[in-house]
Amino acid sequence: MRWLIPGVCLLLTAAPAPAQEVVAVPIAVTGSDGHPVVDLEIRDFVVRDGGRRVVVERLQAPDEPVHVAIVVDSSPRQDSDVGRTRAELRNLVGALDDAHPVMLVEAQTDPVPRVGLTADRVAVDAAIDALAPTGRPTNRLIDAATAAFVALLEAGTPRGALIVVTDGVDVGSERGIEDFRRVLRVAAMPLYVLAVDNFEGVSGGLGAATGGPRASAQFRGALAGMAAGMEAVYEQQRDRWRSMAEESGGGFYDAGDAGFSAPAEALATRLGGLYTLYYRSEGGGRRSLDVRVERPGATIRHPAGVGFGEDPTDD
Repeated sequence: MRWLIPGVCLLLTAAPAPAQEVVAVPIAVTGSDGHPVVDLEIRDFVVRDGGRRVVVERLQAPDEPVHVAIVVDSSPRQDSDVGRTRAELRNLVGALDDAHPVMLVEAQTDPVPRVGLTADRVAVDAAIDALAPTGRPTNRLIDAATAAFVALLEAGTPRGALIVVTDGVDVGSERGIEDFRRVLRVAAMPLYVLAVDNFEGVSGGLGAATGGPRASAQFRGALAGMAAGMEAVYEQQRDRWRSMAEESGGGFYDAGDAGFSAPAEALATRLGGLYTLYYRSEGGGRRSLDVRVERPGATIRHPAGVGFGEDPTDD
């Protein structure tokens, strides 16, 4: 069964022959000095699709804008720190090239689009100011990320990137995280995750509810076990987002106590060296992808595989 998200055919399918597809693959290239490499040409790339050498037919250079969707986790754990979240998001947007249009989506009980794709940074700042965590125990993070992803595709851009700001926990989405992983596999778009450090407070918060000096050791032990279990779930979800980001050719950045400054600069560097390669690929399921560049000291990031004719409902 062939499965397509609206807009994917515009992005990825152009060949008249049914046995082939025109594949678009994002490739981020940085030099040994850590700066983006922006002067590569088609002849500098060596691409193997499923082990077979393919010919790159077209190359989009890093000087072309990248359409960026930012999804913000608006779970109750963020409520007390929304001021810092707003400031950090301004730092993130400020690190991006002004030519990159940005959209902002807030993951609440329902995904809330705060601003559509725009290069107007004043409008983006206003959208950041409008972030308003509800305090409800539901944040449909995966649904919000999927909605932002589809919005990028429907905008008709062949160069997009998805940034998710989260502690990794989703509560209430209709889609599962593996569904979202398959969506990422269908269209070539890097996922970047900025991990908010909310895990330290889990044990402390439950530990504060000890019931005072009269609480029994058994009660305190139960609270400690509950805190450990919650931390384990958070870490598992965090690891899944890390895996998806790396598989997509994007990246996972731990904001930690230091904030977004360093991760935002690293992410902006990746986007500053983002190429899009186009070549014709034979269908037939998911295949490994290997890309090399003829540039000493260069580091590249790209999706782990291709398979745009695959059925994302298959495991």
